[in-house]
Amino acid sequence: MRLGLAPGGNLYSYSSVQQTVEIPADATQADLTFHYFPVMSAGDEDRIYMCILLSDSNAILNCDFWTDPNQAWNLRTYNLLSHAGLRIKVHFGVRNDGYDGASAAYLDDVQLWISR
Repeated sequence: MRLGLAPGGNLYSYSSVQQTVEIPADATQADLTFHYFPVMSAGDEDRIYMCILLSDSNAILNCDFWTDPNQAWNLRTYNLLSHAGLRIKVHFGVRNDGYDGASAAYLDDVQLWISR
């Protein structure tokens, strides 16, 4: 999945994708893993982000924003066990600020590992 802007244009924008999941109340492990490949310029203020939202209200439970000018596949892992018993939205995106270069990120192999 590609998030962000295509080369050649730049404007203030958000590009995102999300999936609703439920973490069982009796879970003993709940790990979210994914790979991303950033397409960003060094020093740019654009951001890649991953947020956890409550499914029914979109209230933000966690949000992580980062930049990464190194174009390579990266693995990130988040422990979601603190959200056991909740229906949540896992939300990924790229924010372009409209200045400097246009940014994007490729997202792949998103997995939620749950043990009971």
